[in-house]
Amino acid sequence: MAPTRVNTWRRTLVDPVYQADVDLVVGPRDALLAILRGCGYPQSMVDDDAHSTHALGSTFEGKMPTFTQWFLWFPDRPSQQTLVHECFHLAVRVLRDRGVTLTAESEEAYAYYFSAIVREVERRLDQLPTRGRKDKR
Repeated sequence: MAPTRVNTWRRTLVDPVYQADVDLVVGPRDALLAILRGCGYPQSMVDDDAHSTHALGSTFEGKMPTFTQWFLWFPDRPSQQTLVHECFHLAVRVLRDRGVTLTAESEEAYAYYFSAIVREVERRLDQLPTRGRKDKR
């Protein structure tokens, strides 16, 4: 039986600590590119992972003159490993953007922020109307 695909689904979360706007997108890569173009981003901002038809997820950082916006994209509902992997990229990029470099002194801030991001993304994914396949990563 073919996996159940999720139509394009999008939710936004804003973290209360670093005020990071994150769009969580689940659906085909072409839909993500349309969303990025609709937000005014050039297709060139999409990193190499998204060019692969086999990508299990990607994190995108859109820099504009007055703000930075982040996108987490998954073609289907991600496995726990893929979710954690992409949330790690997101946490590192947000904290770097906010001037928090990873050091022995900031390690705990990274750990708390990373776990908060995973928890919030999981809460949003629990709202998916249809569960798609889980990847094998």
